Amino acid sequence: MPAPRRTLTGAAALGTLTALVTLTAGTASAARAPAGTAGHASRTAGRPAASGIVYAAQTQTLSANGTSRVSVTCPGGALPVGGGTAIQDPRAEQVLQAGFYASAPGHMAGYQADVRVHGLRRGSQVKAAVQVACIPAPATVTYAARSQTLSANGTRLPSATCPAGELPVGGGTAIQDPRTEQVLQAGFRSGAPGSVVGYQASVRVHGLRRGSTVKAAVQVACAPAPHPPVYGPLA
Repeated sequence: MPAPRRTLTGAAALGTLTALVTLTAGTASAARAPAGTAGHASRTAGRPAASGIVYAAQTQTLSANGTSRVSVTCPGGALPVGGGTAIQDPRAEQVLQAGFYASAPGHMAGYQADVRVHGLRRGSQVKAAVQVACIPAPATVTYAARSQTLSANGTRLPSATCPAGELPVGGGTAIQDPRTEQVLQAGFRSGAPGSVVGYQASVRVHGLRRGSTVKAAVQVACAPAPHPPVYGPLA
């Protein structure tokens, strides 16, 4: 049965951002945040998983205009390390943000996305799907998040960095106000040549009034690095 549809107001979108950042607070240390940013991280500790990665997906039918949240939970208490989204009709659907979500403070449970439907004719419907890649517990995964305050129109690159000795395996994004913010793209971030250190997003701010600010957040899931780490070609 499809999950119930949820329409988000502007205030709820801000609550989403706040929850995304604060629920990842925990024991691991995030990289020092520059001025105008806030960083948090948490770790679920244990042994590296001996078995393979588990994949799960949830498809939801959307039958009205507005913003809905589509989510998928890792089975059997597994830990989410990556996720993805898919929409049926880009003329009527837009993924506003997507990232890990917590079922309780300090416990990441799956992956979710906010999907906006617009211009849908009465009686029509579209579909949206969310995927998640999970590592069976016990495993060691560090979740870090950084929130950045944006005070001018233009494109910014908020990012979150993995703690030393760990490598990024997945990530997510969140924005405060989809009326003035748009996630253009998101992916892993390179550090020194030939290395990958975190996750970043390109966020475009437009129509922001003078003196106003909005927030954008980036999450990253990190796993202990092999010695030495092996990288494929980087774009």
